[in-house]
Parts: sequence; structure tokens; C-alpha cells
Amino acid sequence: MQQEDNDFNVPELVERYERSLSEGRPGYFDVDELEEISDFYQKKGRNRESSEVVEMGLRLHPNSSILLLKRATLYLEIGEARRALQIIDRLPERNDTDANLVRAEIFMQLDRREDALKLLHKVMDEESIEKSSLCLDITGILVEAGMHREAILFLQEALENDSRNIDLLFELAYSYEQLGNTQKAILTYHHILDIDPYSGETWFNLGQACFNENLYAEAIEAYDFAIVINPNDSLAQLQKAHSLFQFGQYLKAAEVYREYGLNTEVTDIVLVYEGESYEKADLFDQAMECYQKALDINPKNVDACTGMGICLMEKDQYSASLVWFEKALRIDQSISETWVYVAEVFVNLEMPEEALMSYKRSLDIDPAQADVLASVGNLYFDAKQYSQALASYQEADLLDPDLTGLPLFYALVYAKIGDADLAREYLTKAVQADENAQKIYDDIMNDKEEEEPIK
Repeated sequence: MQQEDNDFNVPELVERYERSLSEGRPGYFDVDELEEISDFYQKKGRNRESSEVVEMGLRLHPNSSILLLKRATLYLEIGEARRALQIIDRLPERNDTDANLVRAEIFMQLDRREDALKLLHKVMDEESIEKSSLCLDITGILVEAGMHREAILFLQEALENDSRNIDLLFELAYSYEQLGNTQKAILTYHHILDIDPYSGETWFNLGQACFNENLYAEAIEAYDFAIVINPNDSLAQLQKAHSLFQFGQYLKAAEVYREYGLNTEVTDIVLVYEGESYEKADLFDQAMECYQKALDINPKNVDACTGMGICLMEKDQYSASLVWFEKALRIDQSISETWVYVAEVFVNLEMPEEALMSYKRSLDIDPAQADVLASVGNLYFDAKQYSQALASYQEADLLDPDLTGLPLFYALVYAKIGDADLAREYLTKAVQADENAQKIYDDIMNDKEEEEPIK
């Protein structure tokens, strides 16, 4: 009678094998034992040792189909698909289920996907008893190849006769998510929870799916259930904090970030998250306290430096904020957003040339910023350089035709260059979007203050 896998004490078996090697004496192991030892090394990524076990086993048991199949899978793992196929085709049981599953993997690696798919359908059609278990093996092959649509079809077939199989449902939800069909994944997670409402993993996955769909209230609820089931689920706690932040519940987010740090480790990254929550809640002193603690841990945390700059800018302390933005840039000059903040500081300090230069540095890094292009246009407009302003607005328009304020900007610049018809057209659009647009337009057009052109 063949021994069951779970009857083996694998560490003891491996120790006996390694002892025989170190003592230089041949040991005897049966096929099942050798398969277990080989699997042990393979799972640890030690393919060379796994292969050596198989080769020793084939010297002891030269006609073992199990070991020959194992040799084929090891060749497959190192990209030797053709050699693996040669072994499979010489097996006495060349058409049994395990061999065909490996053959399908070989076909995938050889880019013979249609052949692999036909073979997998054949294997599935021939199985009548262990269909669900076989389906999991098949979907594993398909998912590895990125064939999620095909995996879903197999899973749906298996679920017709085993609709409460949680493993199948998990795989189905995963493939839906990989295809971007998050709504179906959410429905599948709810189906799993109907079967097992105390599955913390399912509640967490449901939270992730809802978060990805911007369903933040539902995500928060799912993470709460995951935490109730497993109070030590720190990742669920962190994701709950992210959801609260995205949902606009900034003070609650700050509280959960703080709890997460206390339950795991208070890192500079977590302190920045907490600081950003306070910043969004307009509690700038509390935010700066968090950012300073983050910098005490990691003086090169660029987000903490930027956060300090933002808070000081919001407190109208522009010169002090500029110091922090400059610190952030010394750490990393490649963040386009930092240059935008610097430009905004210069605007508030009434230094338009420096502001324009900073906006342009931001656009050099990321040209696809419609709002920044509009801000550049506004600087040119204020300097009475209307053709440059119009060109900037048109660039912004190409990137985002629905950019807030753009119709008003067009109305003003067309009025300044003497195109009354277009000015009226765009002013009408501006007023439709914002009833205050007419007053802003009148105030600006009646402002006689002169501006120096930007050099």
C-alpha cells in the first residue's frame, strides 16, 4: 500500500538523506520518499539539489514514472521545455492526468497555447470524480500564463456541480480582478461570505476590491469585519486607514494610522500618512508635528519635507515654506509636484519670473499637467503677454478640455487680444459652469493696474 504524503516526517527524511550524502555512503529511499525530498528542495528554490535527488532516485528506480515526471517538471522550471517534452513523451503513462498537466505547461512555455488549451479541455472532460481539484490545477496553469478569461470558463464549469467550493470561488474572484472586472469579484466575495461569514481573508479581499472601485464606505466596513475576526491583522488596519483618508474622514484616518504604528512599528512612512491626514483636516500644527517626528527617524524623507512646506504655505509663512521645499528638492529633484509648490510660493511672494521658471521645471518632468499649463498661462496673462497666455491655455485644453476655470481664462485672454465674439462665447460657457464667473471677469477687465512683462 502506498504511503500518503502527510505520513512523512519531511525534515527527518531530508536529514537522513543529507546525512547519507555527508557520510559518502549510498542510502536507500523509495520513490515516494525521494519525491518528498525533491519537493522539499524545489519549494525552497534549490532546484539543483532537487534535481540531484531525482537523478539519484532514477539510479535506484530507473523505470519510475513519478521520478521521470519530476525530472520533466525540473527541466520546465529552468526553461528547458523541449527536453521536458521528450521525457513526457517517453513515459509509459504518457497520457495520464498528471503527465498531461505537465505537457500543457510545456506547451504554454513553447507558446503553443491553443494546443495547451485543447489538452486541458480534454483532461477536464475525462475527469468525473475530482473535477474541482483538477480545475484548480488547470486554472493554476492558465493563471500563470495570464489566461484569466479561459480560467474563468473552467472555474464556472466546475462550480456548476460544486457551487460552494471556496477554493474555486477564490480563484474566480482573483481572475475577475485581474481582468479589471472588480464588480464581479465583489459579488464572488459576497458569495464566499454567504458560505463562510467568518473568513477574515475574504473580508480583507472584499475590502481591497471595494477600495479599487472607490467604494470606500464598503471597504471600511469589510476591513472592520476582517479586524474583528483577526485583531492582529495589521494590514487590514492600514488599509482601513487608507480608505478613511480617501473617504475624506481625515481625523479618523489619522487615529487609525497612529493605532497601526503602535501595533506594528512607528516608521517615518506611517508618520507621514498620519501627518497628511491632519494636513487635509487643516490641522497644520499637528501635521507638522508628525512630519517632524518622521524626519527625526529619516531626515531624507522627501514627503515629510514637502509636507512641512505645504503646512507653512497654508499658514502664509511663504519664506519658511520655501526652505522646506528646497530641502525636498535637494533630496529628489525629479518630483514634478514639488516644483509646483515652489512656483505657488513664488506667486504668493509676487516673484512671477521665479514662479514661471519653477512651473516650467515641473513641466519638463511631467508635460501632461493641464492645471500647471493653465497656471503658466495665468502668469503670462498677468504680465500682459497674451499670445503666450493663449498658447498655454490651448495646451492645457488639449490635455483636459474640462479643466476648471478654462472657459473663463479663454474669455479673458480673447477679450484682451480684441476677439469679442470668442470672448462672449467663452464667457457664456464660464457663467454656465460658475455663476461667479461674470463678476470675476468684470473685476479683472476693469483692473487698470499695470504689470511688467516676464523676461
